[in-house]
Amino acid sequence: MRALAEYEGSLVLVSHDRALLRTVCDEFLIVADGSAMPFDGDLDDYLTWLTARRSAQAAAGAAGNAAATRPQSRQAPPAVQPTREQKLTRRRPLMKESGQLERKIERWQQEQRTLESQLADPAFDAADNQRYTEHVRRQAEVARLIEEAEHRWLEVHAEIEEIGEV
Repeated sequence: MRALAEYEGSLVLVSHDRALLRTVCDEFLIVADGSAMPFDGDLDDYLTWLTARRSAQAAAGAAGNAAATRPQSRQAPPAVQPTREQKLTRRRPLMKESGQLERKIERWQQEQRTLESQLADPAFDAADNQRYTEHVRRQAEVARLIEEAEHRWLEVHAEIEEIGEV
């Protein structure tokens, strides 16, 4: 689970393991009636949606009107007060992004220290203009990357704070 949660790419996961889904998934899709639709909710909302859908299908089946269930199945679950799980669902990708940003910043800071020590080394051949220019250019680029990542890190943590405790 940890490896999947830390994976930075995209993947499609099909599972009935709710603990795995809660830990790993940032977004859900509903595949029903021959189509896949984004689902704006968590697993608890899905259970509510599924129960409502089954009830509607049972009522339509009893009335002999199975065609009425198709529009019903495309409705989103009712809006509910954010639960702990919903907060976790919103917070999880932010925490993941925060960790990724921290790792990137650390790598760039290490690269920045390496570049600075190379440029400060008297043995560094300043006569090789191309190499010197490349080091200075990369140093400026790394400083910019660090600044942008730190800015985004602050934004992410402001969003996490806005979500509140879970």
